[in-house]
Amino acid sequence: MESKNSRPTAVLFLVASFFGLVGAVVTALGQPGLENSNNAVAIVNGKPIPEIEYARAIDAMQAGLDRELNQEDQIRALQILIDEELIVQEALNLDLASDDRLVRKNLVQAMIRSAISLRAVEKPTEEDLRALYTDELNLFASPRRVTVVAFRARDDQSSKRFSNAIKGGASFSSAGIRHGLEELTVPPGLPLAKLSDYLGGSVRDVVTGMNKGDIAGPINTANGDIFLWLMDGANPTQDFASVRDSVEAEWLKRRDEAALQSYIDQLRKKARIKKIANPSSGT
Repeated sequence: MESKNSRPTAVLFLVASFFGLVGAVVTALGQPGLENSNNAVAIVNGKPIPEIEYARAIDAMQAGLDRELNQEDQIRALQILIDEELIVQEALNLDLASDDRLVRKNLVQAMIRSAISLRAVEKPTEEDLRALYTDELNLFASPRRVTVVAFRARDDQSSKRFSNAIKGGASFSSAGIRHGLEELTVPPGLPLAKLSDYLGGSVRDVVTGMNKGDIAGPINTANGDIFLWLMDGANPTQDFASVRDSVEAEWLKRRDEAALQSYIDQLRKKARIKKIANPSSGT
């Protein structure tokens, strides 16, 4: 005889199992061919529930228990799948896939996962990875670190005098001191992205295009003109072995993106699309 204390636990388990299995069933909707399975464990309004989904439900239920499943558990698993199918069918009847933003988002994500899993099956070879590494050295380089000497002119006259001194062959540091410019403190070996914390984003952007030994300025900022001497700032490359995992992750990401784009291109070719709005005109 079932005790009163066991009933809330059973109900909670049923609810948890139900919602835990919803994701698997919704994902299955995006996998072509399942509705034509001959190995159905139930048929709901003419729609078969494939045996493979029942097996997944059993596995999911077993994972949450520290005992072997019994017949009652198996019956419950099947009933959950039937109830899920009823809910899904009702959602489709109500056209929630078109009207509900959350449902549309989940449906798109499920279809994207399905498209990628079915199409992106190619695995990279070592030659593929090394080729990507060679083509994209900057992508796999360590963050660029820079060492700069920076001066800020107090006024336009100081800025002009400094510029003329540099053009005349004076050394950067001595010209800055001689003409009374303010030397700005910037830690050596600073990550390029952090340079904006000391000199501002506009200076950082200029440094991005500079090579070691270059001098730039005047760079106009809210606090005056800044002159910059890039003493060091190479992009340190890393050997292939140390970044191999990153290279493979990038290769797989590009493969998945290509698979998804191919899938979308096929959908576009089969579709009849008429654009009403003209984004370029704002309508």
